Amino acid sequence: MVSPVVVDGRLTEEKLTELRSLGAEFASLEHKVTLDLGDTGHRLGLAKDLIAMMNSGGGYVVVGTTDKGEPAHDAAPVKPTRFDSADLAALVAKYIATPPIVTSQAHIVEGRAVVLIHVAATPTGLPAIVNRLGEEQLESGKKSRILEPGCIYVRQGTANVVATDAHWSRLLERYRTQVVAEARQDIDTLVRRVVESLNDGASGGGAEFRIPLAVEMDDATFAEAVEAHFGSKDREARLRRFLRKMSNLIAIENEDTERREEALTKVAIVAVQAVYADSHSLFEVAIKTLHDAYIAASDGEVDYVPVKRARYWLGHLLRLFCIGAVIEREAAWWAVAPLVNRAVGNYYITWFRHGLVHASRAELLSGGQREGALILVMARDFAARHPAFRDDLSELAELGDGELPSADSMLDSLCRFDIRWCIVAAAAHPDEREGRVFYPSCSALKQARAQPALTQLAIDADVRRALLPKDELGLDTHFADAMKSVLRIAVMQSHHNGAWWPGVDADDRVGAFIEKHASVQ
Repeated sequence: MVSPVVVDGRLTEEKLTELRSLGAEFASLEHKVTLDLGDTGHRLGLAKDLIAMMNSGGGYVVVGTTDKGEPAHDAAPVKPTRFDSADLAALVAKYIATPPIVTSQAHIVEGRAVVLIHVAATPTGLPAIVNRLGEEQLESGKKSRILEPGCIYVRQGTANVVATDAHWSRLLERYRTQVVAEARQDIDTLVRRVVESLNDGASGGGAEFRIPLAVEMDDATFAEAVEAHFGSKDREARLRRFLRKMSNLIAIENEDTERREEALTKVAIVAVQAVYADSHSLFEVAIKTLHDAYIAASDGEVDYVPVKRARYWLGHLLRLFCIGAVIEREAAWWAVAPLVNRAVGNYYITWFRHGLVHASRAELLSGGQREGALILVMARDFAARHPAFRDDLSELAELGDGELPSADSMLDSLCRFDIRWCIVAAAAHPDEREGRVFYPSCSALKQARAQPALTQLAIDADVRRALLPKDELGLDTHFADAMKSVLRIAVMQSHHNGAWWPGVDADDRVGAFIEKHASVQ
């Protein structure tokens, strides 16, 4: 069974919530009700946990919670100051030659201090061998040997065990993977050069040359390959066949989470490239591929679904927001409605609203002061890790826990798309209740980030027609009513989040448009 624990190194409050919500321990997740690092046994036990996790691909230790992830109120309080990252790394380094990468962060959960510790896998892919004895003096006078020199500790289920010949295949799997990855870099470079030469016309771009498309390709090479398929009927047909093949890989039933995530990203990259190429038909195919998989995962849906399903939908949502940000920056207004107006079941008008509701209910969007805008911050960090979603922008650093940057092209385009999709969904469904249709996550940030989209919608009739081309009759009224509803919710939510939106007062042109065209003043 594939572990549901995603060992990504994050130490945020949202990550802690994600780990606690799993409600159990795994090979890469250990809960401890308390830990006294002044106690030799506790100290050596933690070192053993971290070494075993290093040899098993990395993992997390949560100190201050029960094995179900609940705050351990009945146990001795945890002292966060004792869990400094450098001190923990030094503790582990005392017993192995391989330099450990250990980080930690303290949080408050229900009034109790909880420490989240992350240890990365061994950087070489080879196992770390204990090179020093670690023993505890017992009250009986005897000594308990906790760490034995010459031993390789690994995680087996939720236990630490000494590796045997039965473990060697798994122990060396990451090393083999690294060797293959290094070799594949050369292949990807070669493929990219071939694709670039085709795009530049160096090879003539003949239909007889079959440009490869594979999930295993790195994102940049894959994006180049997809770009080379547009403009040729035969190659576009191949691209459609590739998307059909992705259906099984991106399905929630695919237990290979890493490959499923790679496939989801590749399908989303096809959608991005379709925006760049102004290919309405292939954009529709790519988004429908994602939507079909999304819908299939909602079979038998109830109000509160398993966290696994909510997390799967959230994965779609991050990619959809990144696609939307590309649409925003490219001014590809024709793509907004096909992206947004896709229903889920009999209640939710759009999968954007559906995904937000279930991610929130599963506490996947719990992020302290950023909670209201966390989906946008998460999408921005997803784009930072996947440059194929921001070819037109400079390098992005992942955001820490401090203040958000005042000027950030990626985050700003996400906010503009966020307010735009809400208004388009509301304008396309004027008779639906607000809760079924939209929620402006950008209301947790400054209105100035989203304002350019609001102003444009108010003053540019051509943009309004491009966004909803099938709704000429009463179009301005629908948009005015939608803007009024969305801004009312945004202002109200901004007060809860401390953002204090001025609403229509931010630009007189928005207020004038609403006053002139809204059905009810």
